[in-house]
Amino acid sequence: MTQKRTKIKLGRKLKYKSAQELENHISNYFKKCQHERLVPGICGLASHLGITRKTLLNYEKNTELEDYAEIVQRAKTVIEAFNEQILYSKNNSGAQFVLKNNFGYNAEQKTHNINENVDIPFEEYLKEVSSDEIY
Repeated sequence: MTQKRTKIKLGRKLKYKSAQELENHISNYFKKCQHERLVPGICGLASHLGITRKTLLNYEKNTELEDYAEIVQRAKTVIEAFNEQILYSKNNSGAQFVLKNNFGYNAEQKTHNINENVDIPFEEYLKEVSSDEIY
């Protein structure tokens, strides 16, 4: 006879009993930021919710909490949009940092050299350059 293994859930209980409760608290955070003229951020959101940044990001990644994940993703999109708007101002280094480190933005420019694998001996190159061809 085989026995079924049961999944044992470890960890703390969720602070917010429903996704709707979480969404209401997130909405209050954005209203507070607007009222106090603050730029919303992930850590600020987590602090407002009374959880750690890591817990907030775990809500987003946990496959068992699909409703929570969608709400956190939308909140992060709002935060990202605020930081994108700051890029249009003169003092935007903070927004650049946030977008690079939290949202995967990259400011590097990549160039592609089409002659990167050409390996011609110097003598052969000189013959090509000094040929008597008329253009």
